Amino acid sequence: MKKIFFTTLIIFSFFLSISRFLLAAPICLISEENKLANKTQIEEKVPDIKNEENEIIINEEKRTKETDEEDEIEISADKKIEVDKENGVMIATGNAFVKKGGTSLSADILTAFSCETTDGEMRIIQINADQNVVIKSDQGSAYANKGIYFVEKRIIELYENVKLEKDGDILVGDIGKFNVYTGKGEISVAPSNDGTRKKVYGIIKSKNK
Repeated sequence: MKKIFFTTLIIFSFFLSISRFLLAAPICLISEENKLANKTQIEEKVPDIKNEENEIIINEEKRTKETDEEDEIEISADKKIEVDKENGVMIATGNAFVKKGGTSLSADILTAFSCETTDGEMRIIQINADQNVVIKSDQGSAYANKGIYFVEKRIIELYENVKLEKDGDILVGDIGKFNVYTGKGEISVAPSNDGTRKKVYGIIKSKNK
């Protein structure tokens, strides 16, 4: 009896540790941290040269402002937002909405994973979306039941009832990938359980020259 108890306790502890590992936030890659550090060093080395062409300085300030706006992330939800700073996880429930730059992502539940860089900066690197997923950008829109948004790459993977829209063109399938920066997307169908062949459906509108 005592042996069974200890065996059960060990199994329970194992599954508990596995569950904690699966829920933990992704870790910032060293290469990503180096890239951010190099970018900062390059920006610090750029001399503040006074040029007669004020347009150059104005454009530089404009680019800096646009970069700051791109780094800002807006998050909201109708029901609740749970934050686990230790594991770098944030869960927004009920008409959850996230916006970064010109890209917005909404769903019933959004789970954001962040990591800490060497300079102590917290960065959201991945957002999992569940149910009624809608992503919009200047390059088009995408819809699905589930999605995974890789923030740094600006790519979202979509699953179940996927629809991509751009400039009036529509693609419908089971699995999709959409680049919110370039507007490029691809879509495919998942194998059916009954052996029947499924097809990707699309509407391509003619462009008037």
